[in-house]
Amino acid sequence: MTPDDEKIGAVIAPLYALSSGMTRVVAGKPAVTRLAVLQTVAQAESVRPSEIAGALHLHQSQVTRQIKGLEDEGLIEVVANPEDNRSWLVTVTEAGRAEMARLQEVGMTKWRRYFADWDEEEVAQLARLLTKLHTSIEQDRSAGPRSRRTRRPRR
Repeated sequence: MTPDDEKIGAVIAPLYALSSGMTRVVAGKPAVTRLAVLQTVAQAESVRPSEIAGALHLHQSQVTRQIKGLEDEGLIEVVANPEDNRSWLVTVTEAGRAEMARLQEVGMTKWRRYFADWDEEEVAQLARLLTKLHTSIEQDRSAGPRSRRTRRPRR
C-alpha cells in the first residue's frame, strides 16, 4: 500500500534537516571539494579531469584548481593520455592512498559515534531504505523533466 501524505511528510522533515546540516558543513569547508576530487581519482585507476567534473557535477575550472593543489601536495599525478597525447589522465599516488585511508578513518570514527546506540539490524535497515530511496530518486531524474511535472490546467 502506498504511504499517505502524513507518513511521507514524517520522512521529509528529517531528510531536509540532515540535508541542510550536511550542506552547511560542505559550504563551510572548501576542502570538501578537494576530498571529493581525491576520492574520485582514488576510486579509478586513471581518470580524465572532464570525467571527474562530470562525476562530481562541478565546473571544469573547479576541478582543474583542485587537481593542481592535490598534485602540488603529491597526492595525485597528472600524465599525458598515451592514447591521444592531447588529454590528461589523473592517478592517485601512494601518498594519496594513505591520505584517503586517514580521512576514511576520521569519517568512520564520527559515524561510529552516530550509530553507537543502534543495533546492526537498524543500521542495515536504514542502508536498505536509503538505497531504495536513492534508486527511486535517480529513476525519476533519468525519466526526464516531463514525467516529474504536473501540468497546470488551462484556463
